[in-house]
Amino acid sequence: MKEEDYQFKLLKIISGGETHLLEDLIIPAGKLNEKKSLEIYQNDYLFRLSDSLSATYEATHTLLGDEDFLNLTKDFIKKYPSCTTDLNEYGEEFPHYIQKNLESNFVELIYQAALFENFFWKIFHQGDVPYLVYNSSEDEFLNQKIVKEIKLLRASYNVFKIFNDARESNERDLESYEGSFNFLLFKKDKKVVCENLNDLDYHFFEKLSRGLSLKEAMEETYEKAEDVQNVFKFLALNFL
Repeated sequence: MKEEDYQFKLLKIISGGETHLLEDLIIPAGKLNEKKSLEIYQNDYLFRLSDSLSATYEATHTLLGDEDFLNLTKDFIKKYPSCTTDLNEYGEEFPHYIQKNLESNFVELIYQAALFENFFWKIFHQGDVPYLVYNSSEDEFLNQKIVKEIKLLRASYNVFKIFNDARESNERDLESYEGSFNFLLFKKDKKVVCENLNDLDYHFFEKLSRGLSLKEAMEETYEKAEDVQNVFKFLALNFL
């Protein structure tokens, strides 16, 4: 059996609870019997997934604290076991799980923070493919569509600030993060960029993310020439 096939089958059996099927896969080491070996594999599986969630949702972990985060991830792993050996892909459902299951006065803040972190790492792991390919013809340029994913998030908390403060261990009153924010996340020069847009520009990028061309999105969004010029400058600076 190939190594990747072995790992996939092992993860599937452990996550599915069908531990009786492990007899042919696990060879006890030293003085350990099969039951003890199985416990070690199961604990290692839970630790790896919990550690992966903590790495992806670092700010969320900080907001919740060690005990609450650990309890939440344990329950999450039971409901959403992983059947992939690439842990970068694990935890997609975690923000929505928080929103539905966390009992806290700040559940919306923590949910938005987790969703921001999910988006941040998705953009971070993108390849370095350009968003738009420059054409000399203005008509060809305006008919282009964004070819790489961007992320948009309307938030009632400054989750970008929360993300940075948590990573830098800056403590602040959670209510101080309240506000109205229109975040756009994209990749530039191998770094994740986060911009807080005005309402018009947010609607423009929403339309681009739905597959409209630059021309279509501009015509549906802007009425003033000044607004069109400003978004052109933004596109030229960040997306070409």
